[in-house]
Amino acid sequence: KPEGFVAALLAGAWNESNEMDKTVIARIAGNDYATFSRTVVAWKNLPAGPVKRIGDTWMLSAPLQAWSLLARFVTDHDLVQFEQAVRDVLGEEDPALDLPPSERWLAELKQKKFRYSDDLRRGLADSLVLLGVVADNTGLQSSRRGVDMAYMLVNSLLGNSADGRRWASVSSVLPKLAEASPLAFLSALEESLRHAHPEIRALFDGAEGPLGGGGRHNNLLWALEILAWEPEYLGRVSC
Repeated sequence: KPEGFVAALLAGAWNESNEMDKTVIARIAGNDYATFSRTVVAWKNLPAGPVKRIGDTWMLSAPLQAWSLLARFVTDHDLVQFEQAVRDVLGEEDPALDLPPSERWLAELKQKKFRYSDDLRRGLADSLVLLGVVADNTGLQSSRRGVDMAYMLVNSLLGNSADGRRWASVSSVLPKLAEASPLAFLSALEESLRHAHPEIRALFDGAEGPLGGGGRHNNLLWALEILAWEPEYLGRVSC
């Protein structure tokens, strides 16, 4: 088993200057971050290393290739830690939503920002896609199929009548959630649209700024566009 690399594989990316990111990585790795860091630095220094660092951001050099080669080393225990990380990180409510729409563009200045970095949020979302789309064809040694775990996690984020704040909070990763589990994503969207006051409307709430307003709905449109390329989902996307 490639020591220390499974946590990097599952996280996808993280920011070493963010203490909350380091806590999540350490939990997935089952070790303290200092020990994990020494290991991942050694991996980075290999010729054509599987990880790279840009500033404080660590990321996989070639995610698809890494999953194709190394997913077989991921255990059920590793996936339990990954699932918890996805729930904690992607399930976090955006503190910017506490501000009036006219002040949300100032969220960073007012310290109304996610506890976890955008790097980790994107990295986990990318890994969720690879878990749902690639892992089952790469010898994943798990008692559950990757596609089933992706469905469960996307449903846990968006299903069960997720409220408007949840939809708004995950807006930046909606295209990834749709790609990870189209069925879970579309079911959650259709469930919301059946309500008299669909929670999904929160994505269309304008956020005024010095250069004009804007909602979060563009990510929903991108998610639907991704699925529309697949004939089996086109009918549901266009309804």
